[in-house]
Amino acid sequence: SRSVFAQERGIDDCFRCISFLLFRPLPSPPVFPSLLSHTQIQYGDDDSPLPYLDPSWYLLQSAYSLLAMLLQMQPRLSTPHLTRAFLARLAHNYHSHDVREQKQITQVLYRLY
Repeated sequence: SRSVFAQERGIDDCFRCISFLLFRPLPSPPVFPSLLSHTQIQYGDDDSPLPYLDPSWYLLQSAYSLLAMLLQMQPRLSTPHLTRAFLARLAHNYHSHDVREQKQITQVLYRLY
C-alpha cells in the first residue's frame, strides 16, 4: 500500500484540511488599558504586557507543520494547491497577533523559495 502522501487524493485532502484550519477569522487584537479601563491584560514580572498567545495554537502549529512537510516531501503534488488565493490567505494570517504564527508563516514562505 502506498503512503497517503504519495497519492494525489491524499494531498488534496491534506490541503483541504490545512485550508480549513488556517484560513479562519483571526482573533480580535488585544485591547490596551488606555482604550478600556476595565480590560484585563496579563503583565509579566517587569510590568510589560505579555504577548498574545492564540489558544488554538497547537492545532494551528500542526497544520503549519503538515503544510511545511508537504512542500518538502511532495513539491510536485503540492504546487497545484498553491494558488494566488491560497498564498494571499496565508499572507493575511501574518496579521495574527500571535508571534508564533508569524514565525511559522515565515518558515513556510521560506520553504516556497
